[in-house]
Amino acid sequence: MRRVKDTAIAAVTAVALCSGGWLLLGGSRPDAPPQPSAAQSGTTGRAGH
Repeated sequence: MRRVKDTAIAAVTAVALCSGGWLLLGGSRPDAPPQPSAAQSGTTGRAGH
């Protein structure tokens, strides 16, 4: 049973390390997502009115 626990801990650790590396290498970009055009937004007229 101890071997199963050790394997699970190793797997979680590997996933955490890979996720951290991905984030450090550009997985989280500060770029804003693309905004829909006015035709796609479904609104008419001026915004806020």
